[in-house]
Amino acid sequence: MNNSNKFIGTFVNNMYAILLGIGISNIIFVQSLNIMNLHESIMALFVTSVVLLYWWDWSEYIEEEVKSTKAEFIIDFMILICLQMLFANFNQPQDLAMYFVVLGCLDLLWVLNYIYFMKHESLQSNMKAKPWILEKVFCIGVYLLAWMILNTYSFSTYINIAIIIASFVIVRNLGFVQVRRKMKFMFEKATDADVSQMIEIHQTYHRRERKEGSLSKQLDVYEISNIIESKKERFYVAKTVGGLTIGFIELTKYTSLEQLPSVSWHSDNISDALMKNSCFLYVDQIAVRENYHNKGVAKYMYTNILERYRDATIITPIPTAPNRNTNAIVAHENIGFKEVGLINTTENGKWKVCSIFILTENRDELEHMTNAEEVPMKGVSTS
Repeated sequence: MNNSNKFIGTFVNNMYAILLGIGISNIIFVQSLNIMNLHESIMALFVTSVVLLYWWDWSEYIEEEVKSTKAEFIIDFMILICLQMLFANFNQPQDLAMYFVVLGCLDLLWVLNYIYFMKHESLQSNMKAKPWILEKVFCIGVYLLAWMILNTYSFSTYINIAIIIASFVIVRNLGFVQVRRKMKFMFEKATDADVSQMIEIHQTYHRRERKEGSLSKQLDVYEISNIIESKKERFYVAKTVGGLTIGFIELTKYTSLEQLPSVSWHSDNISDALMKNSCFLYVDQIAVRENYHNKGVAKYMYTNILERYRDATIITPIPTAPNRNTNAIVAHENIGFKEVGLINTTENGKWKVCSIFILTENRDELEHMTNAEEVPMKGVSTS
């Protein structure tokens, strides 16, 4: 983010903290919470949870992902005021329901502003405008229905509470899940506009020690540009919806096992099973921006590759000797990769051994393939 966006992000985060402090203080010191008015305690806990979830969504999906604008800042501030009104009216179900309707309208306004901004700035988004807007209209409808029921019928206090909480749970589960999943990252073929950021990510890896997860392959700007211009499907990037490139992967596609570099397989069962395949995606390198580590970016890229190439086997070599890239091995195993063999290579005239890890969409087949008894290999030393 630029300095303006950082200021807005910090300001909104601080406002959420202040809001929680004021709201909780109001509940604790102004209201009389005890076993005799259990319903107020339930609503106080509920409203606090709502604010915490909104803060979480801001921090996790919006602050770093969206380029803040003045209009967005104003809408965010209005949302904060509305959340404060939830605290102020936590023990009044009808008023609370009304402010949830307002909150739903502000969420829709935020979405409309975001869609306008992306279109105005000619930025690509993986969120389709119409379904997203309809999703927010659905949320408003649920809140509005709850408000109408509470203002039309006379129920007991606990039934009123149940209606309020149920409306929020429905909205949370049906009106936000797809948005949260799709808003976080985008995955697409690399373009010339991505090259500079790919180089930037690559250079951070080259400054590291091998044990921390370095990339040994050089990345040439002109080579990448030529590959992209030739429309070969070699480079893919993961981005935030704000356009920041947060990771890239370079692949080489093979149509038969014989085309791959010579591999010493752990068992004949593995090589025999792979011989049946006709699409192998060899990972030349994969890298993730430093401040996006441990956020599932690598897994997201691999998952999208398998969605694009349904019958493909992803093959990833990871150095094990003379320097073992432990971080990369652990990360790939956590994603679901299985070690199936070794390969001897030379790099800049130096000998190197890499473990070969594979990943397929059919996890059961992968488990069956790699659970065969390992056969000792000849001519490969890892010492």
